[in-house]
Amino acid sequence: KMKKILFVDDEKNILDGLRRTLRDMRNEWEVFFVDSGSAALELMKQHEIDAIVSDMRMPEMDGSQLLAEVMTVSPFTARFILSGQSDKEVILKTIGPVHQYFSKPSDMAMIKATINSAIELRARLRDKTLTGMIARIESLPSIPQIYVDIVNELRRDEPDIGRITSLIECDMGFSTKVLQIVNSSFFGIPNHISNIRQAVSYLGLDVIKSLVFYLKIFHAFDSHIIPAAFLDNLMQHSLCTAKYVRHIIEKEKYSEGILDNSFTAACFHDVGKLIFYSWMPEKYRQVCEVIATEHCSEIEAERTVIGVTHSEVGAYLLCLWGLRDEIVEAILFHHQPSECNRNNFRELAMLHVTDFFYYKLHPDKKEMPGGEPLDEEFIRKCGLTDRLPVWFEALEVKK
Repeated sequence: KMKKILFVDDEKNILDGLRRTLRDMRNEWEVFFVDSGSAALELMKQHEIDAIVSDMRMPEMDGSQLLAEVMTVSPFTARFILSGQSDKEVILKTIGPVHQYFSKPSDMAMIKATINSAIELRARLRDKTLTGMIARIESLPSIPQIYVDIVNELRRDEPDIGRITSLIECDMGFSTKVLQIVNSSFFGIPNHISNIRQAVSYLGLDVIKSLVFYLKIFHAFDSHIIPAAFLDNLMQHSLCTAKYVRHIIEKEKYSEGILDNSFTAACFHDVGKLIFYSWMPEKYRQVCEVIATEHCSEIEAERTVIGVTHSEVGAYLLCLWGLRDEIVEAILFHHQPSECNRNNFRELAMLHVTDFFYYKLHPDKKEMPGGEPLDEEFIRKCGLTDRLPVWFEALEVKK
């Protein structure tokens, strides 16, 4: 099936340039070009658009307003800004309706790859209502106490950025959004940032304050919907797995890039569970009941009740938000790594092994579903079989 991509820009020469650049995609994409937001919305009444890429500054309706409308009329459509706009305040206001921001001039190969990745991951979810729900997510809920602590620290006359960073590292809601924003092309960072401390340092206190106080991007989760014990266990598991990842990678002397990607993937690998519990709590409670009564695996229960797994849902959201492919793929395949057909196995292997080790080292952790079998064939292909007992022993000591 051809992917339908819509480009919106009020400058004719920009649209002409895009037409020339995208000729090589004609076998994969059906591409539409319009010169205004109103024309874009009219066209979307006639076609199911997979992804829209809009300029920011346009007369009548700017890119942010357009994508906010698209978010309502076609929620499953992936939403991108491609603009030369450089006003930080204006750009920050696009954070809600915009999945990713590309600055002009931009690497068209990167834009093509980004759009294709998002659409291909969405295809795994199949259910349009579900994909629309995920694509409408502007931020993930935060742990109430962490949210309160960050707000209180930011209100001080001289906030401690080190303390704020440490708090953000312990919260999926804050940390995922910070990485989405810092890796926006608008900030012009030459290399992708996967390290939370670097991300917070780069954004600075003013941007963090804007996100919290003026744009109100963040919110605490509703304890009536998500049991506090569930969230505590989720964060404890994620952070402990990330700690195990760091210990093994430092022991093996892998590169800093692999460490950052693997650590971040470990922090976010169960973000899909948070999405399930936040946006479809009744169904996720059914998942937990099926696991308890039928003694099936977590993955089987999720597929039976919801139709998709937490790995697929989490990976799709983080792909839309622009996290690195290595992080997204590690999350997507962390329970079934043999399904991954790429040759870059390090991040995936680290996450798969440490997630398995966590439940071996914490057999008492039954409050939250988890604990899938080790994919021994995948480990053998990676040449890591002999390292497993060494790593397990080292982590047992650390425990």
